[in-house]
Amino acid sequence: MCYTWVLFRQESNNVEGIVTAAMVARRLLADECDGTGVVRRSSTAKMAADAKQIEDYIISSINAAYERALGAANAKSVAEHEHPLRILAEDVKIIAERDATIFTPIFSRWNSQSIAISASLLHSLYGRELKPFLDGVSHFSEDVTSVLPAADILEQCLIELVYSVDEEDELNGCYKQGMSPYQIEAICAPMIMRWINNQVGKIIEWVERAIQQEKWDPLSSQLRHGASIVEIYRIIEETLDQFFNFNLPMRFPQLKGLLTGFDNALKLYSQNVVSQLVDKDILIPPAPILTRYKKDTAMNSFTRKKIADTGSIDESRCSHFNDLSTSKLCVRLNSLHYLLIQLSILEDNSRARWVQTRPRRSSIEEDLESISASSKPVDGFSTIFDGTNEAVNGAIMKICDFTGVKIIFWDMRQQFLYSLYKGSVSEARVETVIHDLDSVLGQLCDIIVHPLRDQVVIALLQASMDGFVRVLLDGGPSRVFSQEDSRMLDEDLQLLKDFFMAGGDGLPHGVVESSLAPVQQITNLYSLGTHTVIKNLMHASEQPVVGSDSTRYGKKSAKDADTLLRVLCHRSDREASKFLKKQYSLPKSAGYEDAPSKESPFSAFAGASSVSDLLKRTTSFHFPADGQRSFRLLKQKIQEATLEFKQGGW
Repeated sequence: MCYTWVLFRQESNNVEGIVTAAMVARRLLADECDGTGVVRRSSTAKMAADAKQIEDYIISSINAAYERALGAANAKSVAEHEHPLRILAEDVKIIAERDATIFTPIFSRWNSQSIAISASLLHSLYGRELKPFLDGVSHFSEDVTSVLPAADILEQCLIELVYSVDEEDELNGCYKQGMSPYQIEAICAPMIMRWINNQVGKIIEWVERAIQQEKWDPLSSQLRHGASIVEIYRIIEETLDQFFNFNLPMRFPQLKGLLTGFDNALKLYSQNVVSQLVDKDILIPPAPILTRYKKDTAMNSFTRKKIADTGSIDESRCSHFNDLSTSKLCVRLNSLHYLLIQLSILEDNSRARWVQTRPRRSSIEEDLESISASSKPVDGFSTIFDGTNEAVNGAIMKICDFTGVKIIFWDMRQQFLYSLYKGSVSEARVETVIHDLDSVLGQLCDIIVHPLRDQVVIALLQASMDGFVRVLLDGGPSRVFSQEDSRMLDEDLQLLKDFFMAGGDGLPHGVVESSLAPVQQITNLYSLGTHTVIKNLMHASEQPVVGSDSTRYGKKSAKDADTLLRVLCHRSDREASKFLKKQYSLPKSAGYEDAPSKESPFSAFAGASSVSDLLKRTTSFHFPADGQRSFRLLKQKIQEATLEFKQGGW
């Protein structure tokens, strides 16, 4: 009996009756041949004979069906210009599925291994045709990407059918062992890795090119990030689609290799975004030389300083600073924020697609326990993009910090560094600074995405505190403060606090208070009497010197000897001036010239490459020879003065 025609036409209404009749007829013939008409065989022998008869039916019919499918595939290949092995794999899969659906329920009455017999036979027949093709595979081609996925799908289908039979049946194990794997995974693995390395290299090149072409203008009023990050994610998503559309057997390390390549590309993007900035310390001018107060100096110095401020500044460096406008810096931040949002989507999408497409069996020899273990690598997704997350968050912090410093120390240098409290506190209060800050903050909030707003405003708050303390401690000879000025300083600090809190709509109260606390301690020093400040200075000079970041004025300690010394330098009374003259030989403010002969004081740092370079340039400022002292010598003087102060006063 042959049921090949049923496999193709699904006309199975009478199959069960036909098979039953054939089985009964065979038994009758067997009994008739025995000659006695008496059943002599045991029931076990009868069952074995029935199973063998069904196996013969299956083998003969499957062979016939396969030969018919092979001929049809060759003919269809010519007509449709498709590889015959792909067509054959699809047709064989149809045969196996129809056999499992239509005949297995019938044949399993006499042979429990009927589905394993047909599936293992189809696996062997197709494998014979596939092997010569696999032997010639060395790289991805149109035929390879067409045949291998179809062959792998067929093999997985046939394996599932074999494994669907009762595992305790000894015969089932024989059919499993008799199926020689196609080894498609082993053949594809090196080709997939070569493809991954090639694609990652292209993405890296695209990142570098996209950064070079980026103008840092927002795409629209709603999409406030740059075009480069959108293009990079488009390339990444297309690459990921290609990877999964191979439909080839693969392991998690291969996917991890691709995702790690994405991670490296995105880290490179964030690094390039930051590398186009300058060191924020370059934006902070060198501290002016320390001098002691001389009556009627401040206004004279104001006149000289004003002329110096309008001097020439290195044009190329100035142009670069101005190109880094607040709006363009915000677009950089928005682009990095967009990167993080899309990174989370990329991770979730990769995980979901891997769970859907990863093979349940990479080889026939895997048992159910190893199949279950194959899901464990999915957990590896949680750490793949850690490098990008760290790099991007670090870049966001650095750009925020740079933005705050640039606004205060470059964009608003005239209003803040050069004008605040110049001449006298009462004539140059902080209201003008706040007015300009309000304009800048409005522009910033119009562009920056909401999740980053507080972070960048906090950076602006900190830079404002740095600028405020810079004026108090390194304001030059044109800034002098009396004990009575402390009230106005406190009022101005409160105005800055209210501005950043914005009546509850701005930064949190605790954040603002934390930033203002060290600044408040410094303003409190100006309310102390000169004698008290001198005593505090003597005490502080005995303590170990702790290094600090000279660019973070808002972090300076009110108990530090450096801070206390600078408070005395800006103190407008004779007692402080006398002390500074005797103990440190500081020059009078009248002997200090604010500007070099040809350059602006700000141009002195315009070409500097580091903070140390900037500080070295302070020696170019002109003041009397007896006032030239390095800060190291001043520290030494503090120690000597402390001893003298204890022994006999000053």
